[in-house]
Parts: sequence; C-alpha cells; structure tokens
Amino acid sequence: MMQPRPPPAPVKKSRSGCLVAFFVTASIGLVVLGVGALLIWRAARSPAGQRATRIVADTAQVMWKSRNAPGTDEVRKKGRCEQAFVIAAEDMQKLGNDFTDGGAMLSHPLVMCQVSLLVDPPSCLDLARAYVDAVHPTTRFDVAVKQTGSSKNFCQSAFTATGSPVH
Repeated sequence: MMQPRPPPAPVKKSRSGCLVAFFVTASIGLVVLGVGALLIWRAARSPAGQRATRIVADTAQVMWKSRNAPGTDEVRKKGRCEQAFVIAAEDMQKLGNDFTDGGAMLSHPLVMCQVSLLVDPPSCLDLARAYVDAVHPTTRFDVAVKQTGSSKNFCQSAFTATGSPVH
C-alpha cells in the first residue's frame, strides 16, 4: 500500500501585512513632507514670505529680549506674574515698522504683566512703583496687566519717570 502524499507546505509570504502598511505610510509621509518643504521654500523666497519671516524673527527676538530686560524680575515678583515683559520703545518701533510702512508706535517703554486666573491681578500703580524702584527710568512708561484667557487688559495706565500716573 502506498502512503498518500502529505499536502504541500504553504508558501510563506516574504513580507507581513504590517510591514507593507508601514512602508506605504512612510512613503506617503515622505511625499507630504517633501511637498510641504517645497511650498515653504517657495513661499519664503517671495517678498510676502520674506516679510512674514522677518516679522516672526523680529517678534521672537523682541519678546526674548523683553522677558530678560531690567525690571522684569521685580515686576514678576511684585505682581505674581506668569509672564512679565518690559518692551523698549525702539523695539516697539522695530515691530511697528515690520507691520506697517513706517507708522509711528509708542515712544516709551511698555511694562506688561500677565497673571493666571487663580491670582488677583496687581494694580498698575503697584507695578509702576516696582519698575521705578528697580530701573529708575528717565522717560514716561506704560503699564498693562492682563489675566490669562481674557481678551481685555485688567488695567492699563501711563506713568511718569517717577511712577506718578499721567493724567
């Protein structure tokens, strides 16, 4: 008696379905990245793209500088500010020139404090006094206090170099 032949062994696929799906997804991702990079490169070479790039770079530079300006530590402590900035007049002018064609902006520094919703906002007068004690400004300046999540300033006032409110 003859033995029946065993069924042939199944042919093993060379690639699993997960590996194919990975390669398809990676290929699509690379195409999307390449097209995105090409579009960004072309946009950055246009006059509008160069202007937008300059605005972003200048804004980042001004905000970094203003976070570390003299008086920010004292304002931050006095007002329990999450963020404190002292933006110099020339930096405001620089940003104004980026957004407009030479329009005049503030001619004096701006002291800003942003507090969380869980903190009672400080008065503009208290922050002005802290700024004057720390920096001894020689020109008038503005102070603005804003709570996180609010579109309006809690207070905004102008002060003389001695910290007295401007009327």
